[in-house]
Amino acid sequence: MGCRKSKILPVIDLQSTRLGSNVPLGQQVDNHFINIVSIDYDSSPTIDDIATITALLDTKTNQIDLRLLDESAYSQTFRQQRQNVIDNQMYREIIDSWRPTSIQQLVDNMKDLSKNKTTIEKAWVIFYWIACNIEYDVISYFSKNYADQSAEGVFRTRKGVCAGYGNLYKKLADNIGLPCETCGGYSKGYSFELKQAKDKKETDHAWNVIEINNRSYLIESTWAAGSLDTSKHFEKEFNSYFFLSRPDEMIYHHLPEEDKFQLLSHPISHEQFLMLPKTYPAYFEHQIEVLYPKFTPTVTLLNGKSFTIIMIKTPADVGIIADLKLNDTVVKGGERVQFDKSRRIYCCYFAPQSVGFHKIMIYAKRKSTDGNIYSSARLVKILRIIMKSF
Repeated sequence: MGCRKSKILPVIDLQSTRLGSNVPLGQQVDNHFINIVSIDYDSSPTIDDIATITALLDTKTNQIDLRLLDESAYSQTFRQQRQNVIDNQMYREIIDSWRPTSIQQLVDNMKDLSKNKTTIEKAWVIFYWIACNIEYDVISYFSKNYADQSAEGVFRTRKGVCAGYGNLYKKLADNIGLPCETCGGYSKGYSFELKQAKDKKETDHAWNVIEINNRSYLIESTWAAGSLDTSKHFEKEFNSYFFLSRPDEMIYHHLPEEDKFQLLSHPISHEQFLMLPKTYPAYFEHQIEVLYPKFTPTVTLLNGKSFTIIMIKTPADVGIIADLKLNDTVVKGGERVQFDKSRRIYCCYFAPQSVGFHKIMIYAKRKSTDGNIYSSARLVKILRIIMKSF
């Protein structure tokens, strides 16, 4: 499947200290092993800290061209039209009230609602209904004994895997006059592991490509419906991010089998796809940028050091915290996040205490109106990177 989401975590109260205040890397703070440090280079850091950070930022790293095939397709006007339809509560209430007993009845409802409406609105009506009414078929996914994935079969059972979601979207789009294709490819979803993905030959996911004003756009109704949790249960949670998502963002986790569906000026290879880190919708929604290392799914210890650093740039109203895990268990004292005031970036330090493959998870939170990053704002996953320690 590949159903992934920004899982909401419990709010964590964190203390802030200054570098040089004798708080060791990863010291326990309020029963949490996350330490937020604010760096002021007028008084706090050592020369080694400054030199290391500067050298890493100047390091030439992997470059992948993710420019759009048609940047004008995502103009301010288009983005506003997209947001307007997402925010339209009347559409949601009307669609939620439908109780269709056949695909034809559903098509008739959609035609009535979308009459004299824009193509974006038509695409949204289909997207919203499917994501809110079709449950991911967990039994089929894990047993590999797939039930009927035709549009009719998925509508009848109200369950499907990605192929079923894609087939139903295309069926409904065809019936209301929306040009649509089903796209197969590779994804970084529920079962994605980098080591296995490198040897993977068969595609594992499907989504849709639609046409609006002679331009192509991406539709991902499966991931918009929710995701699988660690207990292999489907958690229903609608996510509008996957409606007409930008291709230069989708490519981080969706690689079409056919290059033309990447919608990039220079289609990337499968190898390059695997070089991109595993991101979550909030990474883009919060306008996060990894400054170092760029375009890599893995990190190792810095040369001659017992730790590594990931440097991240965020908007002024977004804060960063992180954790380091080994075998899904948090490594106590294994991470420390420092905010560099002079460069306005977060330096995330990770220090494993044993050899092996570790998972780095980075989370973001928006500040409250009073400027406190760690108030009642929701904490969301933005990035996962594998750390190799040998």
